[in-house]
Amino acid sequence: VVHLWVEGVWELIIAAMLAFVLIKVTGVDREVIEKWLYVIITLALVTGIIGTGHHYFWIGTPEYWQWWGSIFSALALVTGIIGTGHHYFWIGTPEYWLWWGSIFSSLEPIPFFAMTVFAFNMVNRRRREHPNKAAVLWALGTGVMAFLG
Repeated sequence: VVHLWVEGVWELIIAAMLAFVLIKVTGVDREVIEKWLYVIITLALVTGIIGTGHHYFWIGTPEYWQWWGSIFSALALVTGIIGTGHHYFWIGTPEYWLWWGSIFSSLEPIPFFAMTVFAFNMVNRRRREHPNKAAVLWALGTGVMAFLG
């Protein structure tokens, strides 16, 4: 459930709400925000759906599903293929997987930081000052809280 939430849903919910609010309160062109939204949705869906494949191994599917699923699971956060390697150590693989996986896994907050930068960038590019300051702060806070986790 956690993998499905993180790898297939969470980015979509945050991105959609953030895009909507930024369009309404900043006056930034809808086309600019939509282009970024399509990139986020494509990355989240393609890598998230295939990324859950590393769970298919445990229900009797061929072993290659674990490898493909793990690769795409790591790509969901654009941190590299090795990001899930820290899990391999616990199933009997060599000890270096724990270190490599941990190092690359620690890079996972980068996409959420990018979402925070995106929100601040869109607010700075706004063409009008929206009277609802709470909505602007909510949009910025969404990115920040997604990054902080």
